[in-house]
Amino acid sequence: MSPRVYILIAASLLAIVGLIGVVADVSISSDSIVISDVSCGNALGVLDTPPAGAPADWRSQCEDAVASRQVWAWGSLAVGLLAAVVVLAMGFSTTRREDSATPPAGNQP
Repeated sequence: MSPRVYILIAASLLAIVGLIGVVADVSISSDSIVISDVSCGNALGVLDTPPAGAPADWRSQCEDAVASRQVWAWGSLAVGLLAAVVVLAMGFSTTRREDSATPPAGNQP
């Protein structure tokens, strides 16, 4: 396999990890004996209403947890997609260049 294929596979995996990070649930630990984790939403946004068993300062803890997730998840998704697009664009431009450099079979003497 060529290096482009390896880069495309790595970029695709990075984009998939980023996408999973965006849609996966973000949670914080709770002080409650009954509930160990409190759901905060996902990297798309923080919940508006306090979840059951949430600590007193749940809003700031959830915002910090979601912000941390947003940084690496959206970053991984963007870098993976950008790298995949660049590799695919380079592959298509090389293919066209090689095809245009080859003379047609009918024009040979």
